[in-house]
Amino acid sequence: MQEYLRREEQAGSISPSVLRLSFPTGNVEVPAGTSLLLGRDPTESLVAAAFSQYENVSRRHATVTVDDSGHATIRDEHSTNGTFVNGDRVLPGTAVRLADGDEVRLAADVSAEVLLPRREPDPSQLSRPDLS
Repeated sequence: MQEYLRREEQAGSISPSVLRLSFPTGNVEVPAGTSLLLGRDPTESLVAAAFSQYENVSRRHATVTVDDSGHATIRDEHSTNGTFVNGDRVLPGTAVRLADGDEVRLAADVSAEVLLPRREPDPSQLSRPDLS
């Protein structure tokens, strides 16, 4: 199985299809078309080691999803101490869209910066000048 937690000292470039959450304990990367549970339960979360020292992070805290188009969301999994995006609490069971530069916080003190690649404009959405 692919490793999702990577410790990197420098930002580096990221694939156009990856969400990176930059936590103090390391970077969590979520490829497009996948979901990843954030929490302390090693049987449920591939990145549980990143949260093992934080007792206020629930065993099943939140799920991060990146769809095939690269759009990212986070959903609180009815955690005890809450999930926050830019200081606003995420309602349990509700998915909230993430954008590049957002701050995600699990409980009171586990924060990460959201890094999403800059997407090129979709050519089908661009208007063409009328040449008639």
